[in-house]
Amino acid sequence: MEQDLVLLERYGRQGDADAFAELTRRYSKLVYATSLRVLQNPDDALEAAQDSFLKLALNASTVKTSVAAWLHQTARNSALTLRQTLQARRRREKRVAEAQLDGWDPTWNGIAPYIDEALEALPAELKEPLILHYLQGLDQAEVAERLNTSQSTISRRIEKGIAELRAKLGGGEGVTAACLAGFMGLQATVAAPSALKAALGKLALAGLKQLQILGKQQAAAKGAAVAKSSAAAATAKGTAAAKGAGAAKAAAVGKSATLVGGTAMKITACVVLATAATTAALTLAPRGNTAEPAKTGIAGSGLAGSGTSGETKPAAGSTGGSDKAPMGDPAFMPSPDRPVGFRGDGTGRYPAAQPPTIWERKKNGEGRNIIWSARLPGIAVSSPIIVGPRIFLTVEPHDLVCLEKQSGKIMWLHSCPEFEGVSEEDRKANPAFAEKCAPLYAQLEKANADAVAALNNNGGKGADGALQKRKDLAKQLYDATLAIDKKAYERYWAQAVFGFAGQTPTSDGKHVCAFFTTGVSACFDLDGNRKWISRGRGGGSEHGNFASPILIANRLVVWAYELKAYDVETGKVAWANPAKGNNTYGSLFRLQVGGEPVAGFQCGYFARAKDGKAIWGDNIFGDSVETPIVENGLIYANVGYPRNSEGLGFKAFKIPASAEGGKPAAAFTFKTEWPADQVPVEKGKSDFDRGYAASPLYVDGLIYRMTEGGGLIVNDATTGALVYTKVLPMKPITKYWDWGGASASPTLAGKYIYLIDNQGTTVVIQPGREYKEVAKNVVEDTSDGKQQSQNLATPVFEGTRLYYRAPGCLYCIGEK
Repeated sequence: MEQDLVLLERYGRQGDADAFAELTRRYSKLVYATSLRVLQNPDDALEAAQDSFLKLALNASTVKTSVAAWLHQTARNSALTLRQTLQARRRREKRVAEAQLDGWDPTWNGIAPYIDEALEALPAELKEPLILHYLQGLDQAEVAERLNTSQSTISRRIEKGIAELRAKLGGGEGVTAACLAGFMGLQATVAAPSALKAALGKLALAGLKQLQILGKQQAAAKGAAVAKSSAAAATAKGTAAAKGAGAAKAAAVGKSATLVGGTAMKITACVVLATAATTAALTLAPRGNTAEPAKTGIAGSGLAGSGTSGETKPAAGSTGGSDKAPMGDPAFMPSPDRPVGFRGDGTGRYPAAQPPTIWERKKNGEGRNIIWSARLPGIAVSSPIIVGPRIFLTVEPHDLVCLEKQSGKIMWLHSCPEFEGVSEEDRKANPAFAEKCAPLYAQLEKANADAVAALNNNGGKGADGALQKRKDLAKQLYDATLAIDKKAYERYWAQAVFGFAGQTPTSDGKHVCAFFTTGVSACFDLDGNRKWISRGRGGGSEHGNFASPILIANRLVVWAYELKAYDVETGKVAWANPAKGNNTYGSLFRLQVGGEPVAGFQCGYFARAKDGKAIWGDNIFGDSVETPIVENGLIYANVGYPRNSEGLGFKAFKIPASAEGGKPAAAFTFKTEWPADQVPVEKGKSDFDRGYAASPLYVDGLIYRMTEGGGLIVNDATTGALVYTKVLPMKPITKYWDWGGASASPTLAGKYIYLIDNQGTTVVIQPGREYKEVAKNVVEDTSDGKQQSQNLATPVFEGTRLYYRAPGCLYCIGEK
């Protein structure tokens, strides 16, 4: 069992809701009993206990002694203070009653009927799991057993039920999934009136935003009634003084009611603080756009939101947050205007993140600053993306996985095989699809749900059988599809070296979309409900296809020896362009040209997002691998692969003013010279100067690039002048066919740059014109107990954490 101070440190440093919930489980009885001995009143003891846990949350970073002793003293002091103020408070409540606020209960009863009414209006399949889970305190496994279904199904129903309930209560998301975990931890253990358990469950379901909305509605109605009544009484007495007194009393009552009043607000504040994943997690934004800024702070707590200042713009169906928040801020939520995908927003920069610079993971599982590790249902080399409280990534051969960001638990897993992308016309034309493939797909999805349950149990240690079954069914389904038309559905053999799921998914905060080298594109909502699936061209060049898709202008654009755009809402093909390129290793990227959104591909192929019209010619950058970046009106791209020679090299291209004429012109070429002591003797044959697989990074006027062999080169972004070179202290493996060397792209997180090889080594440096190493870290990960797994995925960063993917495992790294 983890020590109390370790749990408190996890909460104080990382906002770990589960850690704080565990402390409430351990000490709620102690705190309540202490409060009750002083106050001799259950309701008053509850208030003092809530204040005590609120103080623990606010002082998480300063408590250094016994947590039990600290809580005991704090509970006693809170109870004594409350006892001294009760008489004054009850006098105020008497004055409120005299002001004719008959129908408004400032604690809870005035709000509860609205939540009960909304809960009763839900379909039975959504209402029952919510009642069992939140009001009766059963965990999801117990709910699944009670309702005779799978845990993954219950998880999906609970998420959907919460979303629908909140929509009925006023449209706001209110509390993130991570916060709900903390709500459950608190509401399931408070040792006091049994009604509190259900009340806290309702608070969790409603969310703070909805309680504020309901409180304001009640306050407005009752305040108006009080004002009218008071004014009438004053008129009857015929005194101006009485009129003034009535108006003042009504205003005071309205203000009191707006705050949702007394104990209920304290409960809400305590629970939200106990579950915040940093102060930014308190940004409680409504669904859709609103003219009124989201209220992100808690009155009197000293805590506010993350600085979005009313610029909240979550996508419909999202879990709150704002696309105005900087990348790396837990309050950031992607939107159609600012989607996420490969390298976050495409820049590889997370300026608001503050991850650790030191961590370690050994083969025996021991380590430092590893918050959690999640075994995945399959391997892949794609990067993860973060969307609110969820993480999405792909696994072999054609699967999309959703994990809970706070804990690493898998929320859902769905397969997107070629069969599912077959058009209705083709299915009708060949009955074998329905007779052979459909039953196998149904079995595969059932096996996926079983695999999720196994992986979430005991760290996935007993999941081998479930994973093998799912793998076998995927192979049977592929064989059945091949038997129908081998030429149409046979996969490109070379892709198997690094897999068919190497592309990073993309999201606009409402949809999450994936593209696989099988040619399948699919779109899901955040809860795992598939919106559409389609199949186009697949395959790739010599080593396969790793071209991650993008979302742009409400279209999902993919590349597989053609450029194709799907309407993200319907899945209908918006346009298709028979584009050609030298290879399919780099990814798509976005740029604006004359106010028009344009989709670009790594080889230098560009098409207008609205209609797919090709602009500026074909293959402007030629046979390169890295994904270009766009900064300050320039496209930075490598021209040619693998080595620099006449006319090739890394260049800055000026973006034309219009999509109608001209083409990107090379403004200058970057200087690339390695000192003699940094270049191996066999220049031209060595792995070190072989080429670049990692994409470039722009930071403060400098461009950082890393070779496959672990060489760092830094240039001035405005002139191309060489700033410095450095052979990094890492030992990547580079082999022509199956070892990609240092392929993860350099990333800025907060004030440091993170450089990763394919052997688990991360070098952390300071940006600047001189090489300043901050730390070197190693994650030892192996699938066979001998050879280091090859990490090729670029990490993502948020808040105090970074998410690092080895092929079959996702690591959450943060200070502990």
